[in-house]
Amino acid sequence: MTAIPVLTRLARRVPRPVPPVDLAPSWELLAGMRFAMAFIVLVSHLGAYVDVGPLRYVSWLGALSAVMGFLLVSGYSIGRSVQRRPEGYLLRRVERIYPVYLTCIALHLLAYPPVWDLGFGGYLAANVLFLNQLVVDTSLLSVAWTLSLEVWLYALAPLLVTLSRRALAYLTAASFAAFVGYTAGLSLFDWPYFHALSYGLALPVLAWVWLLGFLLSRTR
Repeated sequence: MTAIPVLTRLARRVPRPVPPVDLAPSWELLAGMRFAMAFIVLVSHLGAYVDVGPLRYVSWLGALSAVMGFLLVSGYSIGRSVQRRPEGYLLRRVERIYPVYLTCIALHLLAYPPVWDLGFGGYLAANVLFLNQLVVDTSLLSVAWTLSLEVWLYALAPLLVTLSRRALAYLTAASFAAFVGYTAGLSLFDWPYFHALSYGLALPVLAWVWLLGFLLSRTR
């Protein structure tokens, strides 16, 4: 009987399991980061048309660096979204993107009325369907070329979420190797810049940033 109090005291000293920490992302913080990256890109392009004053220091952060930061945040948030609520995922993406995107296209056409012919009709359709980085080397909305890249990554997300983290790491590394090789070609052989790539070449070259964010969303 004397052993029972001793065992009771020992049992009390055994550390209890710590409940898992909820690592749900702060969507407000992610939205703020996206806004910051988009603002850097905006100022970088705006400086070519007007004097942006002290805001020119913002452009020194680099438009491409901001695009990569945006892709990183996008890959992470999309990874969390498709894991948390896989049902209706693609519909949510359509509802999020198309209203603003189509409005911007309409405003562009009003500001710069095109010559409506069969060629422009096909060009417009390619942009509406986010095929502009696949079949042509320009975009109707020039700064929206990265959106075309992202949309195809959005479409691949339900497939990517079924892969193991090791397989995702291999895909990320392969894309990064393609990026390094193409970046060297930009300097050595004067290859076209990323936004001017067609036939979907921008996807394997720049997907590594987005895939890295997606991979982080799979890691606790």
